[in-house]
Amino acid sequence: MAMVWVVDDDNEVRGVVQTLLEGLGHQARSFGDAQTALQEYRPGAAEVIISDVRMPAMDGLAFTHAILDRDPEASIIILTGYPSVNTAVEAMQAGAVDFLGKPCNVGELRVRVDRALDIRAWQVRLRKNRLLTLGLILSLPLWIILGIVLVSFLH
Repeated sequence: MAMVWVVDDDNEVRGVVQTLLEGLGHQARSFGDAQTALQEYRPGAAEVIISDVRMPAMDGLAFTHAILDRDPEASIIILTGYPSVNTAVEAMQAGAVDFLGKPCNVGELRVRVDRALDIRAWQVRLRKNRLLTLGLILSLPLWIILGIVLVSFLH
């Protein structure tokens, strides 16, 4: 299945989420702070990242921005013990693909992780399709392109 990172300063929450993820068949790696996770992260290292929003030194929103700067296709779920509409909006504006309140049950976690994996897969497909389209356009002979431009001006 997928590699999912869990970033939370609360040892108990981190352990429970990691255990739930492993029970769902995913590989899970956990971090006690955002800085360590950020130092370890390379594009594609995790298919989904679940991050607490309130952590010392670097909060989950700053962490989300930093990860997405490195890997725009990263799928990040923000986890919080203080769910509110404002926090959810801030998380989505930061680039998170979903928002999950604590405590969460295994069903909720499964749905959110599956959705995040789907979003990541679509982003990867979109990038590949853009590259294929660009390659196709660049491979067309110049006279075909000029003909298309000329026809568009005539109509």
